[in-house]
Amino acid sequence: MELCISFQVWMQPFALVFSPPCFELWSTLMTGWVLSPRTRFVSDMIVSSDATCNGAWGNYYRFFNRYKWSLDQVFRQLLSLIIHRFFPAGVLITLVVDDTLFRKRGLGLFGVGMHHDPLISSKSKKLTSWGHNWVVVSVIVQGLPWAPDIAWSLPVGFRLYVNRQGVTKGKKNKNKTKNKSTGGKAKAQNKKKATSQKKADGHQTRPELAVQMLQQIGRWFPDRTFLVTGDSLYGGQSVVQHLPSNMQMISRAPLDAALFAPAPLPSENKQGRPRKKGDRLPTIDEWANDPRSRWTTLDFDEYGLHSKLRWKHQDALYYTVGKSRVMRIVLVEDLSGKRGRQVFFCTTTQYGVPFILRTYAKRWSIEVTFENSKQLLGIADPAVRKEEAVRRTAPMAGLLYSLIVLWFDEEGHLHVQFPDRPWYKSKLAPSFGDMLTTLRRMSWEEKTNVAAHQGRLKSVLTQLTYFLSLAG
Repeated sequence: MELCISFQVWMQPFALVFSPPCFELWSTLMTGWVLSPRTRFVSDMIVSSDATCNGAWGNYYRFFNRYKWSLDQVFRQLLSLIIHRFFPAGVLITLVVDDTLFRKRGLGLFGVGMHHDPLISSKSKKLTSWGHNWVVVSVIVQGLPWAPDIAWSLPVGFRLYVNRQGVTKGKKNKNKTKNKSTGGKAKAQNKKKATSQKKADGHQTRPELAVQMLQQIGRWFPDRTFLVTGDSLYGGQSVVQHLPSNMQMISRAPLDAALFAPAPLPSENKQGRPRKKGDRLPTIDEWANDPRSRWTTLDFDEYGLHSKLRWKHQDALYYTVGKSRVMRIVLVEDLSGKRGRQVFFCTTTQYGVPFILRTYAKRWSIEVTFENSKQLLGIADPAVRKEEAVRRTAPMAGLLYSLIVLWFDEEGHLHVQFPDRPWYKSKLAPSFGDMLTTLRRMSWEEKTNVAAHQGRLKSVLTQLTYFLSLAG
């Protein structure tokens, strides 16, 4: 069984990053991943792709665990396809960075640990779950002719976050000491020890993993300009101060952020080191209540937020994050009272406030991608345990998600068929589920050649093909 020919065309460029035997195995596994009506275990992929008669089934298991190929090069090829398709030269490319949790069971799995679980947590109570935590970078694509109002977040980078307990598991630390001193000198020494320990055990935080991927993307495409969006976890100095020169960032700042005026020009007669920042600016509350700075109203309609906002902005130094970089600071209030006061910053002053707010709102599209990948593509399904297999398998679902949107933009939207639902006649834009169903249906139709049959047999085959495409 093979996927439809028009989709195989989009898979063919990846022959450049795999050896011929690996590419054949990868194509078979991806076919099984798309067509599988069950969980995405390797055994199910073999059955769904009709590869049971090929023999040497162990090769499919070894593909993720032992075969030599680079996941980064796979995603570099994918990002190149996305940029070539959607972003002509000179067009700004928007990236979004976030993390998500895949719940897993078992103590023998590489990289599992206890992580914050937002799905079962509330504002008053934070809960954790056992599983894998992935940091993901995606490209935001919007304004497609078949869905002009929908923003699609296409994954182009994955990093597995392993907490410190997971990194140091199995290592005996014989030099455990308890800190019984609260003096400033003792705290400084402990902080220094913690930093050296972090370097020694190889532990990396989620922002550091995000920086790795962003710097890599900046090196891959040095002639393109990127704008990164992320929540407050990825809007600190550990990310902003390490962005490539061709990247800017939009994120949130806390309500107690300390803002400063730009540093004054050094005087010729003044001795000593030049100032790094100017005078302290008013606090956020003082700025909000200052009648000299006027509010501007904005009718906002993006990702479910239909409200009237008011905002004011200033260009200042957010020194703890950006050092001497002058940023655009935006203060926003929701006049309907549904959301509290919020502060956003952009690391460049060349973008207007409405653009900054709408770009940050599109960040939510990555949450939709996470949901679709888990429910429709089974990104958390593979039952792999070894380190190499864990790091390689789940990202393949993200790769498929992006490839399916690429294929649908070129070919699939011409063949999409919405089910006959008399109670829902207003649907115009396809969902990712419709894309996946269209790909499966076209693949089965090419396999069974439904058009060659007549009468009742054609009707039965059409119905069977429809139900097969909805499986899983």
